[in-house]
Amino acid sequence: MKKFLEDLQSNGIYTFSKELVRKQLNISESALKKTLQRYEKKGRILKLRKKFYLIIPLEYKKIGILPPFWFIDDLMKYLKLQYYVGLISAANVYGASHQQPQIFQVITNKQMSPIKVKQLQIDFITKMKFPEEKYLESKKSETGILKVSSPELTCFDLVKYIKQSGGINQAVSLILQLKDLIDDNKLLELAKNQMRTVYIQRLGYVFQFLNKEKKAIIFKKALNGKRIYPVLLVPDKNKKFDKIDNQWKVLINYEIEVENI
Repeated sequence: MKKFLEDLQSNGIYTFSKELVRKQLNISESALKKTLQRYEKKGRILKLRKKFYLIIPLEYKKIGILPPFWFIDDLMKYLKLQYYVGLISAANVYGASHQQPQIFQVITNKQMSPIKVKQLQIDFITKMKFPEEKYLESKKSETGILKVSSPELTCFDLVKYIKQSGGINQAVSLILQLKDLIDDNKLLELAKNQMRTVYIQRLGYVFQFLNKEKKAIIFKKALNGKRIYPVLLVPDKNKKFDKIDNQWKVLINYEIEVENI
């Protein structure tokens, strides 16, 4: 077992499955169970989910967990699920978050319960209509490549999953910080081909609120020829709106408060 872990780590691999280690060691199920438990007690490995394990190097032994960027791609491949790092976690990748998020957010195509282990929490947000690969970006990590939503897709997700984004004020603050990274052509293509009208309305209103007229025009183009119905700024039926933005047909049920507009 020791050599098995050392060989993986020497090749920059910090994850393994129970199936793989049993095949490599060629031992019985009961012997394998005892071996894995022994190495877990030592803090050398950590069971992350079902039969999926992390190898904990010496520099991370004290906290007992790896940064999620080191293993999330391996985990999702093992589970055979589509995924990308999204929302606040994606914004943090682009330097748009004021602080390191305490929860790591992953968008995937299947409902999954969160992972809570040591000081780490990974939340999985389900998206049934998954975006095309061209709207994702590949980012290098210490152990390989992982998928992250593009700045354009991140903005749309922030107004789609407002609760998971920390509320409307944090969502708008992150969008404001991402604005200079947005490619206008990609934004228009994404809006036209991938996004529901309600999210185009919301994001258009947000950019108009931020006095980013050039960006707001993109959403006006995307809405051409579409039927537009009134939509709540924040999807909260318990919070009544007190005014409406007639240009975007957005019902203002929350006042946006953002610094440095």
